[in-house]
Amino acid sequence: VIIILVTGVWTLGVSSTALTTAAFESLYGVYGGYILVFSSFLFGYSTLIAWCFYGEQCFAFVLGSRIRIIFRWLFSISILFGFLNVEFLWSVGDLLNAATILINIVALLFLVRFVVKETATFNRKT
Repeated sequence: VIIILVTGVWTLGVSSTALTTAAFESLYGVYGGYILVFSSFLFGYSTLIAWCFYGEQCFAFVLGSRIRIIFRWLFSISILFGFLNVEFLWSVGDLLNAATILINIVALLFLVRFVVKETATFNRKT
């Protein structure tokens, strides 16, 4: 965001990736586009690895360790579909993130009484 504001390309009327590319190219010349592509690739690749690991751990915890290989295959196939329809893949990702949040909220509601009890015990000891 700062590079977009500093370079002043936000007045060009472009948005999203084109705006960021214009900002990098105005600051670094032709190499700016390459820097952006390389950075985006590294960010995307590391995000895929992290989401795969996180999702695999969550599914294995809920459904057992036998689900790991199935999850890996489904995750790999979903990456291929992401190239065809990225909006659908983002929607699925958002849905799965919401499911994770809901599971955590339910768990927190069930565990709040234990936290209150343990906090009271801790406070009595100190």
